[in-house]
Amino acid sequence: MKNKKKCLHCESPLQGRADKKFCDVYCRNSYNNEKLRERNNTMRNIEHALRRNRKILEKKHLLNCETNRNDLLVEGFAFEYFTHQTKDMLCVYDYAYSVDKRGVVNVLRLS
Repeated sequence: MKNKKKCLHCESPLQGRADKKFCDVYCRNSYNNEKLRERNNTMRNIEHALRRNRKILEKKHLLNCETNRNDLLVEGFAFEYFTHQTKDMLCVYDYAYSVDKRGVVNVLRLS
């Protein structure tokens, strides 16, 4: 007796083409969504952290106040996430910051 191929998502027997992998569009979409879920969640979490970092930097820049590393950490700033860096500053979208030896954070808006 021949081994029947099964749907990769629901494992029901497949009928039709020899190279068929899914029984219908629903199973194909569900399978691919589950496969990508972890990667998408990781990307979503990183994007959330970047938006939060930008919001905090924007607030500090608008208040034009001197702040330190610990103040940013208390507000939820994640120093490990930034979009790019220049020679001496880390950037989060359109805001840049640097931390000096004393822990003082200087924030400026990129033009």
